[in-house]
Amino acid sequence: MSYLPNILYALLIIATFWFFRKNLLKIWQRFQYGKGKEENRLGNLKRRIFEVISFGFIQQKMFRDPVAGIMHAFIFWGFVIVSLGTLEVMISGVFPSFDFGLIFGEGSMAHRAFLWSQDFGNFIVFAAILFAIVRRLAFPPKRFQGLEKASRVDAMYVLAFILALVTTSLILVGSRAQAGLIPASAVPFGHAFASVFSGVVSDWHSFDKGMFWAHSLVLFGFMTFLPYSKHQHLIWVWPNIFFRNHHARGRLRPMIFDENAESFGVHKPEEFTWKQLLDSYTCVECGRCTEVCPANITGKPLDPRKIMHDLKYSLINHSTTPEAEHRPLIGGSFVTPDELWSCTTCGACMEACPLYIEHIPAIVDMRRYLTMTEGAFPEEAQATFRNLENNGSPWAFSPANRADWAKDLNVSTMAEKSDVEYLFWVGCAGSYDDRYTKVSKSIAKILDKAEVTFSILGTEERCNGDTARRLGNEYLADMQIQENIT
Repeated sequence: MSYLPNILYALLIIATFWFFRKNLLKIWQRFQYGKGKEENRLGNLKRRIFEVISFGFIQQKMFRDPVAGIMHAFIFWGFVIVSLGTLEVMISGVFPSFDFGLIFGEGSMAHRAFLWSQDFGNFIVFAAILFAIVRRLAFPPKRFQGLEKASRVDAMYVLAFILALVTTSLILVGSRAQAGLIPASAVPFGHAFASVFSGVVSDWHSFDKGMFWAHSLVLFGFMTFLPYSKHQHLIWVWPNIFFRNHHARGRLRPMIFDENAESFGVHKPEEFTWKQLLDSYTCVECGRCTEVCPANITGKPLDPRKIMHDLKYSLINHSTTPEAEHRPLIGGSFVTPDELWSCTTCGACMEACPLYIEHIPAIVDMRRYLTMTEGAFPEEAQATFRNLENNGSPWAFSPANRADWAKDLNVSTMAEKSDVEYLFWVGCAGSYDDRYTKVSKSIAKILDKAEVTFSILGTEERCNGDTARRLGNEYLADMQIQENIT
């Protein structure tokens, strides 16, 4: 008996996994290219592990689109099921006598259940992939229509690889059933697939060996291709979920001022944090963020998906080429200022993303560069900054009128009465906007009725700085915050 095929197969496994690992490490090292200071992402360890299981395996967000959710669930969970069969194939390539019948017991109920699970798992993936291909070609969702040609081709390559993988697997188990190596009743789908070749196959044992190699080569080819594909999210989604932000979703991380810094904000990929760079590689360009973006819906140039796409390719450009060949991240070949200023920072993109990518912090970091380093911000923002500096609010209202809403109510200020249970922070809208002053009055009446003692800051209150922060003016935001604190 010649062991040459088994030795060759073992070498192919080693070479494939070595190449796969080498490419993943190369990409992981690109994440370390980011020098921005990242907050602690290792707290709440038990919660993070639970979220990887809950968000990664159960995938609740995918089912917001029932059609896509069910299709993706069939593909993902089907793959999870058939992973044991893939392991069996690889081990048997090196040790021909191995199969899980040795563990479960040949012909036992457990072994038949295993065979049926592999047969059914492969078939549901086959059906889901066929549907995905037809859907993309015949009736693609609107969110797919803005994809670049390269992204559409990449997606079809991945779908073709998966289709070839499960098809060859079904034919492989079917040929083994035809050869009498496993019971045909345990693999009905595979048996049906292999029956297509009944008219041309005279030796099912030889055909089985041929399909074994065909299936293995597709498997190794897919593993080799995956790190070059946008569908490498299959790998990066797990650490991305594990390291997700546990602060309130609308919170923006304050900027740390460095007196020796040459610029503020971010205008190069290396100035982002490693987690933001990980986000860019995790994005699969599904377009769910774009689909719910109010700026994009109303015709503005912003596409949150494109922001992640641009960050990824800017990182590749800066980390793989000499400095002289670096292309600007903002205003060059990638992100445009108009895109950044179109964002309302509402967070709809982050809420919709099934991979828990954080778009808004990256957008605000780039706004900080435009505002604080370049002084390049829209005229409308200039008026807002002036009002914040002079009036302590985004609007041209006098700070002396800040507590006018409370004139007819028995509301004290902290200057008048500080020995109270609560400070009622009213805010700019609650102080000036006709609609929201009604809310402020209602809250004051409710607190008074409940006999809860409280005071307001009144004319001492200033904007909380959030407006300036979201427009990228962190210095002005910090000034507003400090005025309120002191």
